[in-house]
Parts: sequence; C-alpha cells; structure tokens
Amino acid sequence: MPSRALFDPLAALVEATVETAQRALASLTRVDVDVKIRGGLVMVEVTRTYRNQGPEPIEAVLSFPVPVSAICYGLTAIVDGKRLKGQILGHDESRDAYEQAIGRGQFAVLHEELLRGIHMLSVGNLAAGAESTVTIRWADLVQASKARARYRIPMTVGQVYGQSGLPETDELRLGGMPIAGGLRLRHDARAAMLRATPLMPEEGSDILVAEIASNQSLEFELDGWEPRNLVGVSNDGRQVSIKCNLIDADEGPLDVAQLVDISESMADRLTGRGSRGRTKMDAARTALRHLRASTRAGDRTSLWEFHSSCNRLWPPYWPEEYQNPYVGGRYRYAPHRKRRADRRVPLETIAGIRCSEGEASINRALRSSDSEGNRDVLLITDGLSFGLDVLDHASKDRRVFVILVGADSLEAQLGHLAALTGGGVYYSFGGSTREAVNAVLPALRTRWQQARIKLGSNGLPLELRAIRGSLDIEANWTSGGNLPAPKSSEPEVGRAVGALAAWLAFSAICESKVRGSDSPPVAPERGQPLGAPHSDAVPDRQRPSESVADTAKKLALHEGILTHDSSLVLIDQEVTVPGGLPKFEKLLLPTPLLRVAKQIAGSTKSRSDDPGHAKHAPCHRLEEWRRVEVPRSQLVGWMATTGSKLNWAYHRKRLAECRIDTVPMHFSMVVRLLSRHPHVARFAETEVTGLDGLRVAIALVAFVSARRSRAAGKVGLSLIDPADDARFLQFVTEFVGQSREEFEERLRQ
Repeated sequence: MPSRALFDPLAALVEATVETAQRALASLTRVDVDVKIRGGLVMVEVTRTYRNQGPEPIEAVLSFPVPVSAICYGLTAIVDGKRLKGQILGHDESRDAYEQAIGRGQFAVLHEELLRGIHMLSVGNLAAGAESTVTIRWADLVQASKARARYRIPMTVGQVYGQSGLPETDELRLGGMPIAGGLRLRHDARAAMLRATPLMPEEGSDILVAEIASNQSLEFELDGWEPRNLVGVSNDGRQVSIKCNLIDADEGPLDVAQLVDISESMADRLTGRGSRGRTKMDAARTALRHLRASTRAGDRTSLWEFHSSCNRLWPPYWPEEYQNPYVGGRYRYAPHRKRRADRRVPLETIAGIRCSEGEASINRALRSSDSEGNRDVLLITDGLSFGLDVLDHASKDRRVFVILVGADSLEAQLGHLAALTGGGVYYSFGGSTREAVNAVLPALRTRWQQARIKLGSNGLPLELRAIRGSLDIEANWTSGGNLPAPKSSEPEVGRAVGALAAWLAFSAICESKVRGSDSPPVAPERGQPLGAPHSDAVPDRQRPSESVADTAKKLALHEGILTHDSSLVLIDQEVTVPGGLPKFEKLLLPTPLLRVAKQIAGSTKSRSDDPGHAKHAPCHRLEEWRRVEVPRSQLVGWMATTGSKLNWAYHRKRLAECRIDTVPMHFSMVVRLLSRHPHVARFAETEVTGLDGLRVAIALVAFVSARRSRAAGKVGLSLIDPADDARFLQFVTEFVGQSREEFEERLRQ
C-alpha cells in the first residue's frame, strides 16, 4: 500500500512533526523510587506522576520491565486529593472492569503482567489539566554472597529482537525522553552504593537520596549485610515467617555449556562507574576468562557462540571414537595421546570471539547445545531477544543460569526460564562480570533441588523449602486465621513478607506443573534436609482436588499478588469525565543511555519504534486506486493488510468519530473504496438505521484487525450500537468469507 509520502511529502512531514510534538508532551512527568532493604528482603515503591497537558481526557499506557523474581502486591493512586486503593481480580475480570469504567467515563488504573518480567500500567480517563500519582509496590530478595549483596531495578531496555506476540498496544516501545526522578534508600547494611550516581544522606534522617534519570537501571551494592528472620502477615491475617540462610556450595564438578551472545547489540559500550569504555563483548570475554581460571580437574565445559546461528568453539569436533562416554553416572574424558592435557577452554579461543551482524537466537543456541549433553547451561548475553520458547526448554532436565550484561539488558523470558529450571539470573553491575561469575559458580557446583511445599486442606500453603540463588529459604504459615499482625515499627515490612512468601509458594506450584506433575510438590518434614526422603506431609484425604493451575490461581487471588492469572485494578466510582472514549497515549520508554551515546556517534542503523510508520509495499498505479468496482476478495485482502499497518491506538479517537482526514492515506483510500462497495452500502441503508457507509467500512476494518490490536476492537465496538451487534457480526462474517463460529473464535483469541 502506498504511503502518504508518495503523494504529498509535505503533508507527511507535517504529520510526523505533529506526532513528535505530541510525543514530547507525554503525560508521564516524574518517576520516584523508594527502596527499603531489611536483611535479604527488598521492598520497592515506584511512584509515577501523570499530568494531562491536553484539552481532552486521555488514557496513558506504559509497558515497562520489572525484575523477574519480584512480586507486585500493591496499587494506589491519588487523584484530586483522594487516595484510592486497588484490588486484585482475575485477569479477565480486571480487564472487563477497567474497560467498563473507561466506557462510563470514570478514572481507572489497571496493572497487569504481560510476560514474566514485563508489566503494563494503564491510566484511563485522566481529565484535561488533572494530575495524578500512581504507586506500585513489589517485594524481592537480594542477589546474595557472603559479604556483599546486590540488587538491580530496570528502568528501560534496549532494542529487543523478535516478536513478543503481544498486541501493539502492549509492546515495549522505545524513543521517549528521559524523565527526572528521585531515589530514597533505607537499608540495614554497613554501607550502600549506587552505581549510577552518588548517594547523599538526607538531613536529619538515615535515608540516602539521589536524583536519578529513567534511561539507566538502578544498581545497588550493600556491604556488611546479614540475612535475618522476617516475620509478616498474609492477606488473610495469618502470621508468616521467612528464614533465609546462605548455602554452602558443594564441591561437585562443573558440567556446563557456556553460551556467549555475539549479536550486534553486544558491541554497545557500557556506561557507569567502572565501565572504562569497554563494550558488552569485552565484559563477556572477561567472564569467560574468569570461568576458565576457576575450572578444576574433573570439570566438564563446552563453549558456544551464537547470534542468528550457533557454533561450538570448544571442544573441537573429534571422531566418534574419541568422544567422552557417559560412564558411572558422570562424564569421563577418555585418555588419548592426541587430546590436550589442559581441558580448559584455550585463551586464544576466548580472545577470538567477536561480535557479528544479526539478531540473537537464544532458542537455536539452547537447542544446539543439547547435543553436548551438559547438565547445566550458562548464558552470557544482554537478553535482548523475544525468540525463546520458555516452556519447551523448561521441560528439559537442564538448569539454565544467565549472566546479564549491560544496563539496557532484559531478563523477561530468560529470567522466567531460569526460575522454572532451578537456575538463576546474575547481573554484571557496571559491566564488571567477575562478581557475577563468583556468584554463579557456587550454584553451578551445587546439586539442584526442587522446591517443596506443604498445603493445607483448603489449598493454602503451610510450609515451604526452596533454594533461590544463593539463599536457602524456609517459610511457615500459622494454621489459624485472623490472628493479630506481628508487632513492628515498620508495618509495610509485614505485608511485603506475606506477599513474598505467597509468591514463593506460587512459584513452587507452577514449577511442579512445568515438570509434568499433576499435583503440587510436598515439603519435607521439619528437621529434614532439603532433598532428603520424607513421608507424605499431606494425607490423601487432605489433598486439594483441583488441578495445579487452579491451585496456583486460587492462591494468587487469595493472597492478593499480581501474576499471569491475576491483575490489580483501581476505579474511582464518584467522578465521571464526559467526552466519550479518551484519547489513547502509548508512553515510550526512554532510550537507554548507552544507546544514546552510540546513536550520537553515528555507528548504528536507525530503526523506527513507531508502529504507525511501518514499511509499506510498493506503490500501485493510481488508476487502480480510483476504480470503484474492486472485487470483494481483493478488498478483504486490502482490509487485512491496511489494518495491520495502522497504529490503531494513536488514531482511535479520530476513527471513533469517523474522521479519516488525518489518518494515513493508504487507510483512508481503502476505507473510502470499501464504503462504496454495493454490499456495504446496502447494509448501511437497509439493515441498520443511523449508519452510513463510511462508519460501516471503518468498523469492518476494525473488527478484522481486532485479533492483532486491542485498540481496533475498541474502535469497532464504539462505532456500532450494541442493539445492532448481532446483525453487524453476521454481515462481517459473510463479507470476509468465514463462518460466524470461526470469526467469533478469532475475536476471542
């Protein structure tokens, strides 16, 4: 389809300028982060300030990264001086409640999990000139070692390769300007440091403060920390305690496949203190050299490099008779005079690893490394790839560990895979991968144990034992309900402990489902070591009858935690904003600091992040566009193509009012042709009163595009009166040549 630039370049330039100006007036004006660390527990509050600077109500939607291991449990908003609190509902119920509130003109906020590690916050019906603050809360555990603890809060991501499968309104989008904000940190360690900027003590208190920007991650380091017992309260009033201990690494041998990312994004330079102008690839080679130095006799390692393809670098391919047989439960190296005496990866092999053009195919890398038969996998990457089948790789009996390099790294799917397989995610703070290797080595030498949980007759957890990173965690819940909350000078700690314990139980149940079990795992009895034989902790008559998925969803809703089965929704029932559908605004994540530096240097290819400026097909002859007698089959193809190229979220306000003068020309031309089609005109004149051909044509394209774009579905529903839905749906199914059942199933998907 031809773009407007082919007909009127000046109009295209004006349209792009207007969209850029509107993007600069984004409603998100400030981001403040409040962090409290007690023992190994991290409590985070992120407050976003929204201000509608336009003349009409808006709906602001932001997709953003969060730590994969974190659990969100709180949502509050302050609007017009009123403090509103969110409630947890099922995923579909919360979405329906939010959409209905938007339709009624009420202020509403929806917080949902799109993928593990990627969340979306929707703020709807913010009135013209109004200001609101929205706060989300999450709890997590530190990345621990004996003397030092670390934690990372991602603020943005780099350019991600591949397709996430999310609708266009939910996708992570870059290109925004950095937003100023403030940080407040309270901790109980001996000393704390922030990689991005120095921390200053607040006058008259023990709080450390700093001014931050949203284009780089927040990386904390704590010296002299100690894990301690944490006591809190669950959502139903039960007392819950969490005990964390650092595990002592076994002296077992390594059996690991090292996969290093050599895609184009690994050539980006690191930022922050200690980076010294190095690139991500430099940091990856440093990690490989440190791993090599830590290799001992009896260890078995292999080395692979991957981008769009995957190649094994070590060991080289020997004839079959020289391969190492699997003998006696472990791999043994067959002695041979041609075999190197030093079985470690050669230093010259590590030094020869270079970046290459192409995207990172983590799926292909994991599948290729299966042939070596290593017990564990260690990925060294920035994680900027959506091409990963998490459940497929999680079902294999291999742990996956990840060292993420770079402040713009994304842990979403890799972190999910690591959690399901019993591995972990480790960060290179400031590009220093040596500390990350020191943290991952004890876990690689420790044998894996599945989390064990004991459930009561009501399906709620009673006891849990699990290993998360370097922490051995034991959680216990009281059997009775409505007990007084534990006394504490910091009441927010109690709720965070309860939410974290619920999240650990939820994860243990989900892990059992991935590994093929039809019932939740059972915890060892008190006093028994993790992994020791134990009697059945829950008798058969007390076992919950529902499936593992039902048990997990019930737990999430009961404990008020945000998962893929549940969402947080907040609605102001008292105030109604007139004006119909609010103007949609997709907020853009700021371009990472290291990517900005690379763009200024002019060493990267520009790539559009605006879904409304997709590449178009070559231009057809103008006389084809002026013909009215276009076959219906050709029009249906044009509808699908045109609908897939339109930014429905950006143009939905105009389309709901049947204004097509400001939409891209390829869309307006197809809609005009469609409105003059005999079937469309006949339906508009005879079947439904109050409609014209243009309204029916826009609704047709919107319903055809509803599967890809949630905003398109909203436009289609707003154009057709609810009383005429059945007749219009019948007309759409006949026009596109599908049965009604097939089309309804397509809309549901």
